[in-house]
Amino acid sequence: VGGDAMATTMLRALRGEGIDCSALRVDATRPSALIVFDSPLAERRRVTYLRDGSAGSALTPADADAVWALNPGVVHVTGVTCALGDGARETVEAVVGEARRRGVTVSFDLNYRASLWSRDEAAAVLGPLARQADILFGADDELRLALEDAAPTDDALRFVGLPTWEAISRNPVTTSVHDDVPRVRHVALGQRADLV
Repeated sequence: VGGDAMATTMLRALRGEGIDCSALRVDATRPSALIVFDSPLAERRRVTYLRDGSAGSALTPADADAVWALNPGVVHVTGVTCALGDGARETVEAVVGEARRRGVTVSFDLNYRASLWSRDEAAAVLGPLARQADILFGADDELRLALEDAAPTDDALRFVGLPTWEAISRNPVTTSVHDDVPRVRHVALGQRADLV
């Protein structure tokens, strides 16, 4: 995070919830990233990302070393971090790779944002990461971007049920897409979002 009031407030809130922030690094030379939501019209929302030059955009794989000292049971990463720049992408890839090596559960939120990078750029990065995730979050369009024609696994169908999945997704069920992703958990959360 940056060395600014926004980061101080965020860290205070996280610590107040009992979250260990001891491995978090503060970069006093950079601002924290910011997302601004604006609704100029009732049915319309504009989103502005203020991330250029942010502390997150300067991440390097070395920044992740402190994570492993905490001996985590789960690591959670997001596609937005990958879009911030090469160093940030390399950091996420390093964390996921090391988590797989250590047997640590990988939780990955695809979180594709078209204003940050192209679909082709995102697919090339998010697809390989998604296939390494134990838990994958994404809306239908994000799943298709990362995993081509995303479909629920047999485990998900047992949990959610075939008729429910087809009603929620409005798509017939096929499971061929996840043949190369063993035991991915997938639960439909609504018409616009899925938990894989």
